[in-house]
Amino acid sequence: MMRLNPKYEDVDEVVSQEHFDDMVEAMAEVYAERTGVSKGEAVMAVEDWIWSQPNPYKLMYAQIKQYHPDYAKQPPKGGGGGPKEPAKAPSSIQGMAGGGGADAAGWTAAKIDALPEDELNKVPRDIYALYLQGKLK
Repeated sequence: MMRLNPKYEDVDEVVSQEHFDDMVEAMAEVYAERTGVSKGEAVMAVEDWIWSQPNPYKLMYAQIKQYHPDYAKQPPKGGGGGPKEPAKAPSSIQGMAGGGGADAAGWTAAKIDALPEDELNKVPRDIYALYLQGKLK
């Protein structure tokens, strides 16, 4: 459907396998560093999170356009002249399910308490069971 929208006419080029893999790699590095999981686990967790989103192609289109070095806006020429800063991966992949238990997934009792009732279905069953038992921080 995105291909039919003139705003996303370049979706096939932008969300190519190469660009997608580059972004997953960058996001996984950040996630692995922050949570202490292995790089392989982080890659799987990031991919699972991306594909669990309502519109993963739209999400990755925006992320690639904003952060990928092939698309990130270049600083004006003649200003600064220093080495090019690499594109930054998104700083948060909040709510991402991943190997490492409830804490790694980012779910807390306070976060669940703040959710509207009609969004409780977004909480993984095992996390919600811990929440109901009062075992979730």
